[in-house]
Amino acid sequence: MEVEFEPAVADYVRAREWHPSQRVRDSESGRLTISLDVCLDRALQSWILSFGPFARVTAPTSLARQIAEQFEEARARYAS
Repeated sequence: MEVEFEPAVADYVRAREWHPSQRVRDSESGRLTISLDVCLDRALQSWILSFGPFARVTAPTSLARQIAEQFEEARARYAS
């Protein structure tokens, strides 16, 4: 599983060990990508969603799709 974080939260994400399997890559743009070998469960989804627009799942696409659907459901609640 891979998540790309925006510069606004990169230092916070970098400063913690989220899982023993984590691998961190910095980009020239200030973004940070973290890779984790974890199960794709509800706890993981909640963790990703907690970063709001500052995180984007880049792999696997099935998880990225699930996160996008959850954001869309949340957005729809505020549309009415």
